[in-house]
Amino acid sequence: MLTLTTSVWTLQSDTDCVKDHLSASEKLWLKTPVPNLVRYGTSGTYFARVRVRGKLIRRSLKTRSITTAKLRLIDLEKAERQTAENAMDRANGKMTVGDALAIVRQRFHGDASLKPRTKAHREERIENGLAI
Repeated sequence: MLTLTTSVWTLQSDTDCVKDHLSASEKLWLKTPVPNLVRYGTSGTYFARVRVRGKLIRRSLKTRSITTAKLRLIDLEKAERQTAENAMDRANGKMTVGDALAIVRQRFHGDASLKPRTKAHREERIENGLAI
């Protein structure tokens, strides 16, 4: 997006403010010493800014602490790369029955709305080779 500020065209990026005359404390997105980690200036919340398979992903890490943000950034980056790899494998038809069962198990074990007995029952059905 191009913006006209004081008769000079400036290219607006997603980490810099459009107005060049603002000081570092007034900018919205602040850089950090950690790669792929930015801080939103007004709230102080840290965001992950990761490029996976050419797609830019920016997600809130829901913390104001840089140490917590570093840990969450690693987990988020790993999860996004794994999701992209799984989607690529599924699109290419490289999924085995074991891979499909692993995805099903991951989904119902991660579903907080299911009761423990329901999860155990679904696990039993998978072990016995029956449909869920």
